[in-house]
Amino acid sequence: MLKKIEKIHWFKNPTDKTVLSSLSVEYGLAGKTPYPPVHLTKQVHGSVILDVKNAQRAESDEERSQADGLYSQGSETVGVRTADCLPVLLTSEDTSIVMAVHAGWRGLAKGIVHEAIRIMQIKTSAAQIRVLFG
Repeated sequence: MLKKIEKIHWFKNPTDKTVLSSLSVEYGLAGKTPYPPVHLTKQVHGSVILDVKNAQRAESDEERSQADGLYSQGSETVGVRTADCLPVLLTSEDTSIVMAVHAGWRGLAKGIVHEAIRIMQIKTSAAQIRVLFG
């Protein structure tokens, strides 16, 4: 039986402000500050996935950490941007860890999905891992 996962959000062609506005309305935060930050990286079509705690937070892509995935074991919101690449979202069944991966053909060839599963298996049992391909 499939369990509904509440923490996954999907935005088509978002800007950071669109995502924040959408999340703020959904969570009843409209008109309140600060909005929960959506953590992103400078995506480079590789296989690096970072813990959000170790990622450089910045407004501009150029100042962000270079990676194609982020994961969180706390309340941080992680995301990736895609055009013709594949977004892969992973979570534990209890949502104690969530991960967002940018999987273009170069990243797929470099093993980014394998790396995502490897990290998830360290953080939770394989039976608890849920994967959504976009």
